[in-house]
Amino acid sequence: MAFIFSISGSTVASESERLRELFKWYPQAIEIGDIKVPGDFEAVVQNCRRQGIRLGVHSPLYSIDDRYGLLRGEPAAWDELQRNLERARAEGFAYVTVHFPYVWDQSGKNLGVHQVREFVPRIKRLERAYGVPVVCEPKLGPRRDPAAFVMLWTLSKQELLQWDLSLCLDVGDLYLAAKSLRSSYEDMVAHLAPWCHVVHLHHVWTGGTRYYWTPVEEHGNVPILETLEILGGIGSDIFAVIQHTPHRVRDNDQVAKGINWLLSNTGPWKYREGISTYDGKYRCVK
Repeated sequence: MAFIFSISGSTVASESERLRELFKWYPQAIEIGDIKVPGDFEAVVQNCRRQGIRLGVHSPLYSIDDRYGLLRGEPAAWDELQRNLERARAEGFAYVTVHFPYVWDQSGKNLGVHQVREFVPRIKRLERAYGVPVVCEPKLGPRRDPAAFVMLWTLSKQELLQWDLSLCLDVGDLYLAAKSLRSSYEDMVAHLAPWCHVVHLHHVWTGGTRYYWTPVEEHGNVPILETLEILGGIGSDIFAVIQHTPHRVRDNDQVAKGINWLLSNTGPWKYREGISTYDGKYRCVK
């Protein structure tokens, strides 16, 4: 088992003029979504192909589309997922991520586990048909509602095994859910770990009703090392994605130091033989 060092487009808010910055960190993979214009996506695909970087995409790919339509059964959301899977198969992308389960309709009503169960086989059929992992990322709901995590927490491991979904665990959503529920964050991670394909890494800043994802660094509120220690015991490779947003980033030195700390204190890291850390100017330091 190894972690695959990855960078998310969210670190630059998927802004057209900043997408090139993703490549300066020498990642082994990039995850992209919330794209503003098609040309930006094509440029990322070409650069990944040229540099031998694996690519994961977030469906729907473009910022104008609805990320939460799958569970509501909206045809446009399922059509978009199918188009993304077609492209992923043709291009050899690593995976396609969706927000699922997201258990609320547009009015904020909780749709419940029965509706989730209805759509799990549909996701698995698409995954088998296209041969591309569909990675499901459970999310907080309106006003940080942790209902999706309550549902997953209460499901037996036998049912999760029957579902056999590939999961993306966002440490921020899990941290806020555990805090809201006064539950053990580590226990929640361990419950879902056997199905983890991708993990989104960052700390969390909260202020009033707002919250932001902040850079990985040694001192923060999310137990990142413990998270990776739990996930490291499952036996399969995991994409470990740096996924803060720009809102509360001091400078590139903060990000670089956090990445150095992460790479130096966890692992193993796949495809990184001879490359260990960075010097803050994006140059490799052996």
